[in-house]
Amino acid sequence: MNQIITARETPNSFSLYWTTPAGREVPNSRITIDFNPVIRASGLERDFVIVHYQARPLFLRKFGVVAGGEYFSVDTIEAITPYRSIRVNETNLIYPPNAVMIHPLSRVEVEGDVARILPLLK
Repeated sequence: MNQIITARETPNSFSLYWTTPAGREVPNSRITIDFNPVIRASGLERDFVIVHYQARPLFLRKFGVVAGGEYFSVDTIEAITPYRSIRVNETNLIYPPNAVMIHPLSRVEVEGDVARILPLLK
């Protein structure tokens, strides 16, 4: 299976779906995610890493990581920076996620299916 990730026109929002080895879209795997509500709730404007668990599809879900306007899908998170949880009311949300872990003053390095969340370089 292959996950297709596309950045949307709005920064920090993405479309994701899975394809079979034959290149067909996996049914019910398409999802749009928008991190702007949780970013606004955090009060941060830059230099952060967001982690969430993907809502679907069952048995193919991974961790999603947002940093610097990019989105990564990984199996493992290794973090050495502190995080705080952010949860926003779902009432007015158009797209998930409504709850994330956000690492301020951090950056991410992704190697294969592992995301390492590290302090900013000085």
